[in-house]
Amino acid sequence: MFTRILVPLDGSARAEAALPVAARLARASQGNLILAQALAYPWQWVGTAPLVITSEILDDDAASARAYLTTQSHAPELAGIPCEIDAAFGLVVPTLLQSATAHQADAIVMTTHGRTGLARWALGSVAQQMINQATLPLLALPDRAVTQGDLVDATAPLEVFVPLDGSPVAELAIAPAVALIQALAHPTPGSAPDQTPDLTAAPNAPAAPSDVSIATARLHAGLHLVMVMQPAQDDPLPGTERALLEQGARTYLNETSQRLRATHPTLTITWRIEMDPDIAAAILRMASANPPAGETPQAHERSAAPTVIVMTTHGRTGLARWTLGSVTDRVLRGSQRAILVVRPQEATTRSGRGGGDGQLEDRYR
Repeated sequence: MFTRILVPLDGSARAEAALPVAARLARASQGNLILAQALAYPWQWVGTAPLVITSEILDDDAASARAYLTTQSHAPELAGIPCEIDAAFGLVVPTLLQSATAHQADAIVMTTHGRTGLARWALGSVAQQMINQATLPLLALPDRAVTQGDLVDATAPLEVFVPLDGSPVAELAIAPAVALIQALAHPTPGSAPDQTPDLTAAPNAPAAPSDVSIATARLHAGLHLVMVMQPAQDDPLPGTERALLEQGARTYLNETSQRLRATHPTLTITWRIEMDPDIAAAILRMASANPPAGETPQAHERSAAPTVIVMTTHGRTGLARWTLGSVTDRVLRGSQRAILVVRPQEATTRSGRGGGDGQLEDRYR
């Protein structure tokens, strides 16, 4: 993932603000960037005749777009990164998605607000449609993330929230979240996932180096698994069933965290359950504040605000009984944090993994 990143551009500084973030991801993965622009067909009146398109105007617009994209590919922040450009006429979203397919992109990075630029896109609308239609992970950068330079500072701690509902579909966000952390987080000097001394070493053996390799150093990042459940007073379940469901949610998050710690020992992983009738509002609140004290001791160790929310877009099942599409849509519209949206393949959604079979819910009852 993040080896071939599509960055949609419309000629505006706001859209170009996605380039430094995309560049960091591409450098980390030794990948490529695809700078793409969708061009509107230029209609022109010829006397009183119907609208027509002249080949000269098409050629001029295409040449201008290619020149613009070429200039952006030579920007200082993209130095050393292989870049491809693609300018094509057509409706914005289908054209960009066709570009992603043609160039074999594996992720999209774009800003989400504003209406400016040579192509005069409404960025918020384009981003929403891209998320609804793209099958690739899409990193959406709203105004706050752009103006405060989220994900640009390589030395800043990285906090990633993954909202889960207990379903396999929601869990599909975990792997991209880990990939994002591994690409953007830097190792903490002198840290290691296991600091237990080697008691079997000979007394006069030379001391181990004070620093550790990047492969084993703990990353300066936190992966926070969160679940939002309806408060007990708003839940129609009987008290006994409700208590079992809450216990099942705690068991599920704890087991999921333990599995991740076993496979990714360099990550600091926490989990938390929040009771709130408004799921999207609770996710936004948690992602806007410093990481709260949660259900695990490591939650108390984090001090920097989270910067990314990673979640999927489809499914209705799981312990928390969310409708993922509507929750993700509301989070996207209301968030001033970066959001990595993962849209599961249709085959996955239809196969029963997150399609309402209730297997996870039954497992923990």
